[in-house]
Amino acid sequence: MISVKINLSDEQLRRVADDPAPFGSALFSGMTDVKNYLTNYIITNKLSGQVLNRVTGTLQRSMEEGAIVEQTAPAAARLVFRLLDPKALSYGRLWEFGGTIPGYIHHNLFGRGITAVMPERTVAARPYTAPSISESLDVIRRLIAAPLVEAFKGHA
Repeated sequence: MISVKINLSDEQLRRVADDPAPFGSALFSGMTDVKNYLTNYIITNKLSGQVLNRVTGTLQRSMEEGAIVEQTAPAAARLVFRLLDPKALSYGRLWEFGGTIPGYIHHNLFGRGITAVMPERTVAARPYTAPSISESLDVIRRLIAAPLVEAFKGHA
């Protein structure tokens, strides 16, 4: 989880308390920019062969469609990456944290009547989300701060 602490003066706190809507909108805008940046960063720098190879694109599509920003209060928002496809969720979790792929049997593989036995295997973690966040903290801070600064300027 990313936490961003914003130090405000007493006067700034009063302004937010008196009228939180502009600041909530600014925060929502900044978090939307973070969502777009991180989604693109992960797909470009982690899911294109650097950490994981793109095979079917299910994980990538699920990240693109499942990243949302939620307004949680008048002056609060959070970014949530939801992997909508259950297959992508388990696959994404497997590579982020490592784990075991159970053995299975494919019958009629590729529609050619071939049976293949896949033994159980353990895979090491190949994280792609956590490193992307760590590598992007300065950008994330700037993306969140910029609209908030503008909100304070415009709400004197």
